[in-house]
Amino acid sequence: GHEDVAQAAAARFVQDGGVSTALVLSDRQPQTEDGEAEEQTNMIGLVLAGMMVFFMFFGASNVARTILTEDQDGTLPRMLTTPTSATTILGGKFASVFLTVTVQTIVLIVAGRLIFGIDWGSPGVIAVLILIAAAVASGLGLLVISVVRTPGQAGAIGAGVYLVLALLGGNFTGTATSTGTYATIQGFTPNGPLLRAFDEAMRGGSLADVAGDLWLPIVFAVVFFVVAVWRFRRRYA
Repeated sequence: GHEDVAQAAAARFVQDGGVSTALVLSDRQPQTEDGEAEEQTNMIGLVLAGMMVFFMFFGASNVARTILTEDQDGTLPRMLTTPTSATTILGGKFASVFLTVTVQTIVLIVAGRLIFGIDWGSPGVIAVLILIAAAVASGLGLLVISVVRTPGQAGAIGAGVYLVLALLGGNFTGTATSTGTYATIQGFTPNGPLLRAFDEAMRGGSLADVAGDLWLPIVFAVVFFVVAVWRFRRRYA
């Protein structure tokens, strides 16, 4: 099933140390009823949305890892001795990570539409979701980089953090709905509400319909970035 495909892709991703691999969903079944075909497309859309957010975490981390390279080369410490504030320097890195992840996500969204025929919903709503998801991934990537010292540590610790969040947030389940304790936990992750918002958007939801699922990811994005800046300030004080 699609959940098995998603889990296999995630395992491969972690084993490869966060290096991007192609996501192939080859087990689409021919449908004879329009309703069944639409449900199949929605399922593929949910799986792809879950894996897309998961890969965004790794993509952001890979770009943010250049900070460690600059640290080892002595470039970053010298920059931090200039009048330029740490917030500005980190802001530039955030912008770089953010733009890279945003472009990657747009490519996946377009591919999902062209290859699988996924109706992601209103372009305006999807644009907002992409920007917020990219902000969350970028902030988390910077936070992970701020607490490690080497690229190796970043790969190992980052992979563990991203995998745990993906499991708790429901990235591999192929559904954005759940019940009980798991639903409560999922609702307090940065990625779980995003997946619910994607699900709502694919069902024709407006920005007002998904707004309730977006405030927490926005808070996470801001907190991640603020803590990352604070950590770097302490490191180079």
